[in-house]
Amino acid sequence: MQRWSEYRDRAEIRALWKLRFGDHDRFLDWFFQERFSPATSAVTEEDGRILTSIQSFPFPVKIRDAVLPGAVIAGVSTLPEAEGRGHMGRTMRFYMNGIAARGAVVIPYRPEILAMYAGFGHYPVTDTVYFRVDAPVGGVSPAVVPLDFRRDESLIWDCYRRAAGRYSGIIARSLADMRLKLHDYAADDGRALGIFEDSGRLSAYAIFFEREERYVEEFLANDPGAETALFSALSAVPDGRALRGKLPPDTTLHAAGLLTERRPMNVMGVADVSALLSAVCHLPDYTVEVQDRTVSANHGVFTFSGKPTEKAPQIRLEAGRLTQFVCGYRSLSELAARGEAEILDAGAARELDAALPPMTCYSLDEY
Repeated sequence: MQRWSEYRDRAEIRALWKLRFGDHDRFLDWFFQERFSPATSAVTEEDGRILTSIQSFPFPVKIRDAVLPGAVIAGVSTLPEAEGRGHMGRTMRFYMNGIAARGAVVIPYRPEILAMYAGFGHYPVTDTVYFRVDAPVGGVSPAVVPLDFRRDESLIWDCYRRAAGRYSGIIARSLADMRLKLHDYAADDGRALGIFEDSGRLSAYAIFFEREERYVEEFLANDPGAETALFSALSAVPDGRALRGKLPPDTTLHAAGLLTERRPMNVMGVADVSALLSAVCHLPDYTVEVQDRTVSANHGVFTFSGKPTEKAPQIRLEAGRLTQFVCGYRSLSELAARGEAEILDAGAARELDAALPPMTCYSLDEY
């Protein structure tokens, strides 16, 4: 039986999470105290025992210039002895068909294996530059200073907010969201460095962890000079350890020994195609036929302002491919060339590509 989570499930879901993901107790104590959101999480239960859990919590998501209600999936886990029986698939279909009624339009997340949820029509919508420096040699500028997660939370949030304006597909963190995220990092022994402008605003920040390597989880800059100076400071790694982590796809960094690879990171499901088109596109004269193997309410012909219509469609594609286009991750011409969209009106497709051009799509949040 599939159902929405309840608060009484917390301990059982926590145990399942620890079994499958192996996170340490300090982090799990924090996570299930501060992040557990039963109203936006689903389980499959059999004989009073939870077999599969989908944990998500509400977050606003910025797509182009619009901010939409979303729910970020933090983890999908199944008991080892219950695997291979279709529980995950049934739980995901239950979740995707019900989450819109609980306030979410889009569902971004990072699967362990990128193609794992492609069968539900959840395709990549953001890219990340993964980097590594095996023998980092850096220098710490006096301008680079340690940040305190509590004292400096509003400054870090302001820097994030300004940088996020460049991207589509990113979480539109509020100050309260940023506070929780920083507390997540603190619970996992995270540290932070930053550079201030003369005005007192934070120009760039990085959040990192000291492990076998120095790992950079968040790196955002609003000035190329600050970006370079901050990366140089991060490269001053003691004990000869390597430096690795994640950077935005529009990074301009160059450094000795810097190896980079741009890869897709987050996928996105859409729980309400009509609401997505209405919030982002505002193009009532164009039509699209949407096919969705997971969410039945997404089937049909819509205008690009989100209204169901009897007009002939000009484009035909899956809901997940439409989401890639609306986010700015792929153009219609790209999707058609890849065999992932059917263009029924070439002129309309060209006009839609011009009206909704590709964007830099990036998100720091894996949950």
